Amino acid sequence: MANILFISGSYFPNATANAVCAKKFEDALRVQGDNVIYCNRKHDLYEPDFHLVNGTEIFTVGKNSDIFFQSIEKLKQLRLPNGMACAFSLGMKCYQLMMQLFNFGKRKIVLRQKAREMYLDEYAKKIREVIVAKKIDLIISVSMPFDSHCAVLRAMRTIGEIRPKWLAYCIDAYWSKAGINPREVPAMKTEEREIFTCCDQILLLDTIEKDYAGNEFDKFRTKITSLPLPLFDLQSPVEDFPAEGIETHDDVSEIVFTGTVYDDFRNIDAFIDVAEALSVERVRFHFLGKIYPRSLAQLKALQAKMPDQVIIYGRMPYSFALSSMQKADILLNLANDNANQIPSKIFQYMMCQKPILNIYRMDGDVGTEYLKRYPLAFNYDVKLGCFSQMPQLKQWLVDVKTNSTSLDELEGLFHDLTSQVVCNNFLDLCNSLISK
Repeated sequence: MANILFISGSYFPNATANAVCAKKFEDALRVQGDNVIYCNRKHDLYEPDFHLVNGTEIFTVGKNSDIFFQSIEKLKQLRLPNGMACAFSLGMKCYQLMMQLFNFGKRKIVLRQKAREMYLDEYAKKIREVIVAKKIDLIISVSMPFDSHCAVLRAMRTIGEIRPKWLAYCIDAYWSKAGINPREVPAMKTEEREIFTCCDQILLLDTIEKDYAGNEFDKFRTKITSLPLPLFDLQSPVEDFPAEGIETHDDVSEIVFTGTVYDDFRNIDAFIDVAEALSVERVRFHFLGKIYPRSLAQLKALQAKMPDQVIIYGRMPYSFALSSMQKADILLNLANDNANQIPSKIFQYMMCQKPILNIYRMDGDVGTEYLKRYPLAFNYDVKLGCFSQMPQLKQWLVDVKTNSTSLDELEGLFHDLTSQVVCNNFLDLCNSLISK
């Protein structure tokens, strides 16, 4: 039996892609008798420094900026008497003004870096403590955020002879994302190369291999193994949450989006064009998840035009999102404007065996390449515009009500991506690394 430490963004069911991914690996490791422990970034203001979830030990470290902003949001929700409410509001405005004056002339990139350094030092200290106390044999760091790997790197530099093996699973090449300031990329790549030098095994999500094709990564090539996300679980029973999820109507096609809508590179503008073109149809769009400010403003403007057809929920519990996906008539995917970055939810979408409307802009987008193989998908190419595709899309909305697919068909199309296959390959890698 090995003691294995996961370093991840948050613990399941706080279902970011890395949390779901880590949970699948954890379950597989436990089946073979290993002990799994977590050291994660706090996902909530009130999450304790140590707690148990269904018997799993979880140590947490707070990111200062996250906790600060969560605290402010909690305070804003307090119901205060008029005098106190006015005083609080004035105090917040004064504080914001003081911070602006204090940071006047300072580059935001420098301020972010200082805050990150403090957080990473605290994170590394906690990881080191857990390694010593729990006699860890193997560390598995899962990116998103990439800080998971950076914190382990700092801990490893000070751990000495009791250094465990380290497997870094990179499901995100964060320097290749759309929206990253080009001036920050060299420092990010330098940090990444330091991580790759120190770790014992590198797992790359299969869809980001193109990011690492350059000669600068040749010296790490022997450490690299490709591994998909273990999210395509055809054997899992369908979970049923009858009291949760969106409200549906028989005469309306309910179209559901779950996930995060980023500003600038999530094709929200293209979605709005599609939605407006379908405004005369019996369709309704449901958005579940975090929506960044500019995209939220665009969606709210659309909602004002189509108040009965656009519903914005914000972040919802995982069970609510799953139930909504099951109740939906059609699932909506907004592809990233980064060909190598795949929205992990498309695997869960396909598991629902529902029609999927995929809106994409970039040629070679890996998510779209998967969905082009999925028999119930309509892949809407932003570059072709509404005029040429809307007749086909409207006909598809009619046709998909009578179309269906089976789990056997999906198994044949996506066998290598299924959770069981991915987890078995992962176990082989872990066992080989521990035995060296």
